[in-house]
Amino acid sequence: MTTPTQSISKSENQRSLLKVMKALTTAPAQVLFYGSALLAVVATGGVALPGVLATIATTVGVNTLSSILERVAREDEVPEDEILLAVEKAIQDSGIEKLATSDEFQRAIAHVFQEFNLLKYAVQKGEFTIVSMLTDQFTQHKVILEVMQSDLSIVRSQMETLSTREQGAEILKTVLKIAKQLENQLPSSDTVSVGGIRRLRIFLASPSDVLTERNLFRKVVDEFE
Repeated sequence: MTTPTQSISKSENQRSLLKVMKALTTAPAQVLFYGSALLAVVATGGVALPGVLATIATTVGVNTLSSILERVAREDEVPEDEILLAVEKAIQDSGIEKLATSDEFQRAIAHVFQEFNLLKYAVQKGEFTIVSMLTDQFTQHKVILEVMQSDLSIVRSQMETLSTREQGAEILKTVLKIAKQLENQLPSSDTVSVGGIRRLRIFLASPSDVLTERNLFRKVVDEFE
């Protein structure tokens, strides 16, 4: 498959992907997950896609996503409802919901997510709702979680450094969610620790002039224990 996205740089693809993904945050997390996966497949331009992904990359709905990414890359205004409708059709046409039960498919999709560093890029751009929603979905797909274990650990560390009063409780919730998911789903991993939670607890216990924020963070931490 040859698509216009082949002539777009990786950084441009990241920007376009994130912008389209942001339009999906009002939909259920599953729609964001499937939609992001299909968009990332399209963004590869079909280059060296494994067979399990090459098949869905040629479906009618998925080809429509290529046009949307191209328009976003040109900085055209694409209405969010148009994006959502196109993604929902691509999900239906591709049969991704059924395919996602396959270990082979999950592994291939995880590698596509890694190719564009979508989670890390979302953190860098402050799109924590996207990170949180995708992380929720990753925990429901064991192979994806295993493949992206190191990515999630890095994202967790990145987000810990952003846990300031300016960022609020949303970041903290996502940090703790990732830490818990890694700890519960992959308890044998050497890379998983509760150090992040301990450091956040030190913040909560330390002298500060941000009593309100500290009490809010403490409430969020307690929800995860």
